[in-house]
Amino acid sequence: MLVPVNFPFEITDFDGYLDDDYLLLNYRSEPINGMVKISVSPAERQLNFFKANRDEFYTLNDGTEVLYRMSDPLEYGIIFQKDGLQYNIGIGNKKYLKKKFTVHHLLQIAELMN
Repeated sequence: MLVPVNFPFEITDFDGYLDDDYLLLNYRSEPINGMVKISVSPAERQLNFFKANRDEFYTLNDGTEVLYRMSDPLEYGIIFQKDGLQYNIGIGNKKYLKKKFTVHHLLQIAELMN
């Protein structure tokens, strides 16, 4: 399983949740009034299954395909699959964040996961 090693803002709190084959990691940041949420589960469907009209595909440096979820009103989010696992990364609480984020912030988190 991959875990993040760097974030585009300060992390002030962390918690996680494990339920059978689903893991949820929450990294909170008081300075931006938001969090990074990472969920990990077995990859059961292709990325195309999750694509909505405005969503876009990107590629990580190692060739991994990433789906940028542009239409999510609650968070900036991406999905990618690697080694049989699906990773969902979201920078959340979109409405109340003190900073705007782009797909490049999310890709930066994904690139530095190991």
